[in-house]
Amino acid sequence: MESNENKCLYLSIPKPDISKGQYSEEGPFLEGGDVLVLDKTIFVGRSGLASNENGIRWYA
Repeated sequence: MESNENKCLYLSIPKPDISKGQYSEEGPFLEGGDVLVLDKTIFVGRSGLASNENGIRWYA
């Protein structure tokens, strides 16, 4: 596997804050379908269903 043979940096988004209930917008939330990788450029969209501003801010 490519990732096992090279030195790679793995990063995980923090566990979201859902203390205000399951419909809380706190997050941060990033959904895989909202992230697109093109060479060394990463695009993050916001579908309105999962990713939120706090997730995008966390990533930036």
